Amino acid sequence: NTCATCHMADGGGVPNLQPSIIGSGWISAPDPQPLLSLILRGSAILGEAAKAYENDMAPQDHLTDAEIAAVATYVRQHFAGTPVTVPVTPAEVAIARNRPGLP
Repeated sequence: NTCATCHMADGGGVPNLQPSIIGSGWISAPDPQPLLSLILRGSAILGEAAKAYENDMAPQDHLTDAEIAAVATYVRQHFAGTPVTVPVTPAEVAIARNRPGLP
């Protein structure tokens, strides 16, 4: 529910406001850590690239590790260029959450 508000249920985003996540490298990468950092820290980790869209992505660090793992798994299975079938685990989220700084 949180993600679809901006990225839309179909992952298509809203032009100039929020990016499409369909086929995104953040989602399609074999290593989920960059995606987890983006979810946890929001679009601020993108630096200048975040200015390409009018709305900033807020950090979702209020979600539990299990909730973030479920979200990351869902988007990787439904919106990656080639679906990533390996589930993201809460332990992987904990690593991202505890990593200082950027991805």
